[in-house]
Amino acid sequence: MISLPPTIITSYKCEYYSTRNNQPIRVITAHSTVGKNSLSYLANGGNGRGVSIHCLIQKFPRADRSIWLVEGKPEVMRVGAAIYRMLDDSLAANHAGYSQWQGYRGATFNDVSLGFELENLQDGRDPYTGDQLLAMGWLINHWRSLYGPLPVVRHEDIDFRQPKERYDPVGLTVDEIENWCLRAMQQSSIDIWGLWGSNYLLMKNWTIPQCWYKRARELGACMSNETYINDCSFQMFERGFCVYYKANSHARAYLYSEI
Repeated sequence: MISLPPTIITSYKCEYYSTRNNQPIRVITAHSTVGKNSLSYLANGGNGRGVSIHCLIQKFPRADRSIWLVEGKPEVMRVGAAIYRMLDDSLAANHAGYSQWQGYRGATFNDVSLGFELENLQDGRDPYTGDQLLAMGWLINHWRSLYGPLPVVRHEDIDFRQPKERYDPVGLTVDEIENWCLRAMQQSSIDIWGLWGSNYLLMKNWTIPQCWYKRARELGACMSNETYINDCSFQMFERGFCVYYKANSHARAYLYSEI
């Protein structure tokens, strides 16, 4: 399995982007490229279409069996995975212009989102590799360590066109993505629970990301599903419980020993 953090390559930049219009980052979008020469395609804006992305996660060996120099050095990637950081997080990528999520639509969704691409043919036969998915988990954990418990959405799930035109990432659910986040946490030094503490702004409606529960090791094992009472939801753990307050979009974890 790939060592964490994975290889980070920054020498390829997207040509097209915009400002965030003073909007905070609220969500992470998972894409797949439907291609085998994704780096060149994204670096030149999708052959001039204005497309861009924050990160591309490339697997090796690639679908076309080609290799890439790493930062111009003679070493080449033949196995494993690499993350290409193609756009700074502070900028809005043109990655989901026909999407809507929690009232954000089109360009305004791009303003509040981060996006990553998994290089994959999306034909149901080209596999994601374990190295590639572990790098994905590391990247999501890294973003969450910086910006809080951002939810992950799939491009397919937020495409508002009728009929729908986007079906990526094919064969990968949000639950599976979260499980790779957990695996990456277990193999890296990123401690999201330590960074977030027990009180943080929850940037989504009602559902707390699975990895937050799993990483909240002080609470122990999860003992119940969420229970909704008035404007709060509760979930019981071995050594405490979590409460989500809908009114102010905050969540808090309590240990029985602290009550």
